[in-house]
Amino acid sequence: MGYTLGQGRYFLTDEEQDLQLGRIIRESKQNSEHIGRLSAECSRIGKRLGEVSNGLIHRPEGVTLNGQALDTQYASHRIDFFPADIDVENLARLTNEYRHALTTKRDLYNQLTQLGFPPDDRLR
Repeated sequence: MGYTLGQGRYFLTDEEQDLQLGRIIRESKQNSEHIGRLSAECSRIGKRLGEVSNGLIHRPEGVTLNGQALDTQYASHRIDFFPADIDVENLARLTNEYRHALTTKRDLYNQLTQLGFPPDDRLR
């Protein structure tokens, strides 16, 4: 595995460098897909919270909790809010996982540049 040239400096063989590059590209692709899924879920939750927020600001009479009954005069402005859809623990897990995925993305970018390859800004 690699070789050492004086003063303890270690160099990768071309084969090892190719393996490292392949691993980084594969992990970057997987990580980008994971970030996309996490982002979509964050967006879904954010949009739902935005709908409820907007309802509370502009039409609070139409906001219901867990599908409670609503007088028909308010039904045209109905916004059902189910707290189970936005589990706080799930939200904490989701945002922590998103931050971890971004850190992984940065680490893979750094590994690529350490191998001497031109940085790809899409990995940044």
